[in-house]
Amino acid sequence: MVDASLGKVAQPTETANVSPMGNESGQTRQIVDAVRNSISPLENAVDRLQTGRIDDMWRFLYIYGGGVVLVVGMFLLGYLRLSDRVDGLDKSNVRIEQKLDDLIARIPPIPTQPRRP
Repeated sequence: MVDASLGKVAQPTETANVSPMGNESGQTRQIVDAVRNSISPLENAVDRLQTGRIDDMWRFLYIYGGGVVLVVGMFLLGYLRLSDRVDGLDKSNVRIEQKLDDLIARIPPIPTQPRRP
């Protein structure tokens, strides 16, 4: 503590282990206890917030991971359905080509006339 009028450092007259002996010390102690009691619910709320934020982070990660798995599953299902359709088109395309080859084989060739000199 600094004494402003003298500019000297004042020595403390009380230690932390000794309770003050003045008349105002009882009133000060009551004020301190009242403030401490009123702050304790706030301290508990802060502790719950600190533990709750970790739970919220894990919940966010689980939801995000579930969404990623869901989207990947949807893409995979769509790819498999598309692959099945493409395979079906390949089979029908082979049948169409076979029918065209059979039709071309049944049509006689066009006779060409010899060239005239």
